[in-house]
Amino acid sequence: FLDDDRDGFTVGLGKTFEDESYLDCSAFANSYDIWKDPYITGRDRKDTTMIDVGMALDYSRICGTGFNLTYKLHRRDVDKDVIGDNDRNLARSGYLHESSLKYDFVLNENSDLIAGATLRRGDMDGKAESYDGYSFDLSYSYDEEDYSLYSTFYYGENTYDLLHPVF
Repeated sequence: FLDDDRDGFTVGLGKTFEDESYLDCSAFANSYDIWKDPYITGRDRKDTTMIDVGMALDYSRICGTGFNLTYKLHRRDVDKDVIGDNDRNLARSGYLHESSLKYDFVLNENSDLIAGATLRRGDMDGKAESYDGYSFDLSYSYDEEDYSLYSTFYYGENTYDLLHPVF
């Protein structure tokens, strides 16, 4: 498949198995405009580009159940990272790892309750940008022919490797 709605431009392959489980393997690329130095004050900030490339594995409906397991690996590269050049602990290029486990409780033909947990590791070049994190989410969806209702509860926390030197 080709998709430009996921993480930028995405290309991948998917396979449905006999037990109705589905394995999706994809690669993605995106670019973002960010500031060279986001902490500068008293003058205009200048833009630079962050390139984000990576891969994702998504195994859903595992063995015909509501379980879904996902792993994503991102490589982020900041072009002209002025703040990272000025203070090595604030360098923003690096790797992001994210693993999540979710379960989809089908309540009836129109509604679902999805519970999930995610673990993250930001292994960035700067220690103040590197972190370990986790999150929990609980989502409810209700679909009718003419409308849909979707609500999510989310809690997450990151612990950084070094106290941020600017804040």
